[in-house]
Amino acid sequence: MCFSKDGDRFEGHLETMDQCQYGLIGSRQAGVNVESLSGLLGPQERLSGVYELTVIDHEEGLEYILPRVVHLNGLSNGQNCALESEHVTFKAESSYKGHRADLLIQQFLSPRLLGMDLHVVSGPIDVRYTMQSPGLRFIESKPWLM
Repeated sequence: MCFSKDGDRFEGHLETMDQCQYGLIGSRQAGVNVESLSGLLGPQERLSGVYELTVIDHEEGLEYILPRVVHLNGLSNGQNCALESEHVTFKAESSYKGHRADLLIQQFLSPRLLGMDLHVVSGPIDVRYTMQSPGLRFIESKPWLM
């Protein structure tokens, strides 16, 4: 996952064990009372923001929008960066900046993000939802060709 410098947005790439690929886009949700969520935090955790996460299924052409994904510990802690919600669990295992981050961005994300001195974190992610999940919205993407 690659976070914008201001922390308002992140993009990611998810590849499953059966080689399916998904895009991830997180956008900070404005107007969320973060103090009301502080009871969810452990003793060493710091709430960095609440995001709406869009999961893009490239094979099916669908986008799933998952609300209220909590970003913990920011990026200053590097490997302590985490995402939590009823739908998503992510814990960074590696943290990259500079040239190594740009190599990962070029390989897995968009070339438009190159050279922006962005922070990249990687690690296992668990995304869970069904079409009946509360708060889940989905839209059908337009077909595209390359």
